Amino acid sequence: MRLGQIAAAALIAVLFSLPVMAVPLPDGGVTADAIAGVLRNKGFTADITKDNEGDPMISSAAAGAKFIVFSMAATTRRAATAIQFFAGYNRAGVSIETINNWNRDNRFGRAYLSSKDQTPRVEMDVLSNHGFTTEALADDLDTWQRVMGHFQTHIGW
Repeated sequence: MRLGQIAAAALIAVLFSLPVMAVPLPDGGVTADAIAGVLRNKGFTADITKDNEGDPMISSAAAGAKFIVFSMAATTRRAATAIQFFAGYNRAGVSIETINNWNRDNRFGRAYLSSKDQTPRVEMDVLSNHGFTTEALADDLDTWQRVMGHFQTHIGW
């Protein structure tokens, strides 16, 4: 190899060893398309629909269960300054003590029983305004996936 080829090969090796750069999202909130893009890049399904109030929501699945990402504190119909991951489980008989123990012992994921049918729910809020990046959203998705798995074990799902 010539010196130029060695230098080019070394440069390529260094570039491919660098971590993937985070893509900053615009200040003022994250869009449903950006959320869906991160989900899809991580291998999840992402179907964008609208909630009862016309705000965007994304349906997906992880840890063997469906979940929804809601737009919260929407600044416009386009963007939200916070999002909420939500999963509900069709599992009757989970006690309020089990839910309280979850909330006491877990830092991420707020749990409760549905007022309608007393089935367990878990949610996780994420701020998505100033300085939010696709990398941060991907990390939050990883945390959510762990929350879902731990919660399912906790409620015996």
